[in-house]
Amino acid sequence: MPTSGHHDAVSYPAPQIISPHNDHTHTLILLHGRGQDGLNFGSELITTQLTHEPHTLPQRFPGLKFIFPNAKLRPSSAHNGSHLPQWFDIKTLDPPWEGRCSQREGLRESIAYITGIIEDEINLVGASNVIIGGLSQGCAQALMVLLTYDDGGRGKLGGLVGLSGILPFQPDLARLIGDGTQEEHDNYGDDTEATSSIQDGEREQARLSLAATTVNFAREHILSMPPIEAERTAGSASTPIWLAHGSMDPLIKIEYAQEGAETLKALGWDVSFMVYDDLDHWYTSYELDDLAIFLSTTAGVPELSEL
Repeated sequence: MPTSGHHDAVSYPAPQIISPHNDHTHTLILLHGRGQDGLNFGSELITTQLTHEPHTLPQRFPGLKFIFPNAKLRPSSAHNGSHLPQWFDIKTLDPPWEGRCSQREGLRESIAYITGIIEDEINLVGASNVIIGGLSQGCAQALMVLLTYDDGGRGKLGGLVGLSGILPFQPDLARLIGDGTQEEHDNYGDDTEATSSIQDGEREQARLSLAATTVNFAREHILSMPPIEAERTAGSASTPIWLAHGSMDPLIKIEYAQEGAETLKALGWDVSFMVYDDLDHWYTSYELDDLAIFLSTTAGVPELSEL
């Protein structure tokens, strides 16, 4: 996975890093939303009280390193050209893909920057021990990092966690579902014991094939990035995704978030989509409880009780 974008991205402020309390086993890279910064976003998130002891994420996962990168200042089309921290420019959130051509440059630049941070952490703890994600626009950016991810033969990441976000270019990506590949993947009829293992293998190959098509579509046709060999897309396709959204979100309608989750699932990714009643455009303690469960059970981050 290339690192040049990380080292050339001098216009990105340094990330906020919270070192692990114990031996470093995993890294969680979380991206803030538009108009925020890594310091304030990270400080609030790591001090938010969970509903059960240990009462914060760093206390529950003492071997987990937290990285909160900072977006650079960009002129905002939604705010009359005013400069504010954002991973990419976006004109409107209703619908979020209106004027999406203006999103490409920022998405591409930020992918290069975040990919470099991921690469550095892979060198420390291994790909399967690195989790990425974000809140709001940070969630959207993290999804595009994953959808263009070149695993370089190192395999999947530990997971992606997204709060209150959308899938950029969702209508464009959804068109790939109709090519028949996923339909074959889902409709083999009733399995018999003699043929089930063969059919399972065929289903997995169909899933990986569609995901590879998706990765290179996102790279080439959406972001004008060079394509990669199909075998280098398996890491992206095998990375589990956990997404969460408030039912009362006034900024990003829940249907947009749900459409993104359904599109990703139909394109071959393992996606969990959680809805929280009476929650607006932020997060809550019980939502972070569920995030912690994903980190422990799916991403394999050791809890304090296991050390």
